[in-house]
Amino acid sequence: MGTENRGSHADCQVANSSKLISFSLLSTALLLDTIKKGVTNTMNRPSPIDEEYVFDNGLIISSTDLKGIITYANRKFCEISGYAKDELQGKNHNIVRHPDMPKAAFQEVWDTIQSGKEWTGVVKNLRKDGKYYWVYSHIAPVINEDETVGYTAARRPASATEIEESIPIYEDMLSKESN
Repeated sequence: MGTENRGSHADCQVANSSKLISFSLLSTALLLDTIKKGVTNTMNRPSPIDEEYVFDNGLIISSTDLKGIITYANRKFCEISGYAKDELQGKNHNIVRHPDMPKAAFQEVWDTIQSGKEWTGVVKNLRKDGKYYWVYSHIAPVINEDETVGYTAARRPASATEIEESIPIYEDMLSKESN
């Protein structure tokens, strides 16, 4: 049996770069289309229950407009959040915001991304069925013709260590918010 030449490492990098550029262009096009349509932003949030939904692999991808309205949700986002794509698109991304997450944490996220910078951190999210799940999130502005037109987030499962390190910080922030 012979070996098949599938291209060099550089070929793979070019192919992956092309896929990333294609994804970025698709996200930007979906975002601009949603902005033009003026999709509505109404949805009831579930009551949280103290049960974790654990996912071991996969990458959650979503995009929003400048106000946080979801313009793109990949299949993994739908699977992990428990929502159908049409239940997410056009809704505010805070639909998956767990009440254990302090407002100050999200203010930091918004301050960072609205200033044109990228944000990375651990977030506790709320599923449609009320269970929670932890993600390690990376959020970046989407730029079109030198103008920020929205934001894209990529999230993976948070590690046990990342979660353990985040819980006391968020608890402290919540206690300050309630005082």
